[in-house]
Amino acid sequence: MKKLEFSEQRRKDYEALPTGMAIYQVIDGKIKTLLVTDKLCEMLKISREDLVANLDKSMFGFVHPDDVGRMAYFGKKFAAHSDEKYDVFYRWKTPNMDDFHIFHSVANHVVIDGVTLGFFFYTDAEESGKNNQILDTHYQKYANDQMYQDRLTHLPNRRFLEFFGMEEVSKLRLAKQHPVCVTVNIAGMSVYNNLYGLKKGDRLLQGLGELLVKEITEGHVYHNQDDHFLILTAAAGVEQKIADIHQEFSDLAQNEAVDLQFGLYDIQDDDQNIMTIAHRANSAMKEIGHDRRLHLKKYDPAVEEEDLEESYFLNNFSRAMDEKWLTAYFQPICSAKTQQPAAYEALARWRDPNRGLVSPASFIPVIEKHHLTYYLDMYMLWEVISKLRTWKERGLDLKPVSVNLAHEDFEMPHLVEKINNLVAGAGLDRSLIKIEITERDLSKNTGRLQQQIDQLRAYGFEVWMDDFGSGYSSLNALNDYHFDLIKIDMLFVRHLDDKSPLNRILIPEIVKVAHCLGIKTLAEGVETPEQRDFLQRAGCDYLQGFLFSKPVELDDNLQAVL
Repeated sequence: MKKLEFSEQRRKDYEALPTGMAIYQVIDGKIKTLLVTDKLCEMLKISREDLVANLDKSMFGFVHPDDVGRMAYFGKKFAAHSDEKYDVFYRWKTPNMDDFHIFHSVANHVVIDGVTLGFFFYTDAEESGKNNQILDTHYQKYANDQMYQDRLTHLPNRRFLEFFGMEEVSKLRLAKQHPVCVTVNIAGMSVYNNLYGLKKGDRLLQGLGELLVKEITEGHVYHNQDDHFLILTAAAGVEQKIADIHQEFSDLAQNEAVDLQFGLYDIQDDDQNIMTIAHRANSAMKEIGHDRRLHLKKYDPAVEEEDLEESYFLNNFSRAMDEKWLTAYFQPICSAKTQQPAAYEALARWRDPNRGLVSPASFIPVIEKHHLTYYLDMYMLWEVISKLRTWKERGLDLKPVSVNLAHEDFEMPHLVEKINNLVAGAGLDRSLIKIEITERDLSKNTGRLQQQIDQLRAYGFEVWMDDFGSGYSSLNALNDYHFDLIKIDMLFVRHLDDKSPLNRILIPEIVKVAHCLGIKTLAEGVETPEQRDFLQRAGCDYLQGFLFSKPVELDDNLQAVL
């Protein structure tokens, strides 16, 4: 789970609260301090940096030893979301305090942006009742003035929406109106701020807030956060109002750098959670993406199902590696002459305890989209190395294994050295690991990739180009990079059976060019004897495809696990 990042303004608002408070988040089983208020630092006579560092190190670092057990008991109950209230008295002392002070702490769970946080409030019980009364009065005024109102637009803010949004929905229903939720986003706001400055950007936000209030006569307008607004209103005529707002905003902004995007969700009778309602409207809006031809999208349940599927793989990616749901399957690479396995390609598979064997087409795009490919590729490399080491220890006949790397991998520091150290550390010959890079990835790198490929080859690793011919710069790639083998894209092979004259001409010529350059060739996607025979005659060195074997799991004895 990622650490929740507050906006700069929200962080300042929280830190300025005139009460001792800290906000914590549990990340991978560890408690992380998101922020502490100025008042808490003042009470404990310690800087914010030192307090956060000590709390992250141990929640009990400043607590009297005799009180640690009580705190730990209530803390576990709180973390488990039990019904028992977190309400604890204990002694607390930092290095700058003369002696231990008795503190009273209460806590609540608060969900922000879909993340459950712990809000802990601290009071020095030794302060006078008068001071506490003054503090409480001051805090209540601050809460009324600031906690529920956005400072910039003076509209109800996200917190107000969270607490009172469903009341607005109920009001619309009582008025015999069908309620809808509309999210509003200013696309291109960062560009606008860069062009004109933050002050003018703030004035644009204020102007949009005033425009929305003017047009929305039924319901309520909220400044959700940053450049996002939210509307709860009646369904009747809402699309025309959205069109009018869109047009009026163009006149207000007077700049093509920014535009409005709207997401519309038709609130159902059984909807009881305002944040779920807002999420669905926001999901609809996100479907617009960068398409400036659209300004409104309606919620589609099918899209949310896709989002939930994506969230599942994203949220469970680390667990899938820790608990070995992700594993390596091996597809044989056969000699074209003997049709016997000469090597294997390692392919990632997700074996889910609830979903069974998951198609790579389901989880690989999610990992790529969220730039987690490096972690998957390094995981797969280590899985392959571990398998090879086990097979070597058993005295089995080892075959080389190719592993796939993406262009993002080569942007990580010291990648080549890491690969070399992992292989050497396992006591394996470098000839057992082949590095595959797809042709499309070559276009996304600079001359640094050339150096890294040459460095891999200098260490003794072979580097293969995958999907040769899938792009428009295949021959240029052969000129710019040094490869030991090219894998002819399966699309060339697939169309051999339809007697395509072009592919029957191209494949033998590709093989000839490669051999002239001292590069071996491998044809992917071989599924029929006719394809195999043609590729043999064309001079391909290796063949791979379902005709020989699908990717399979191999056990410690190199036996297929079926």
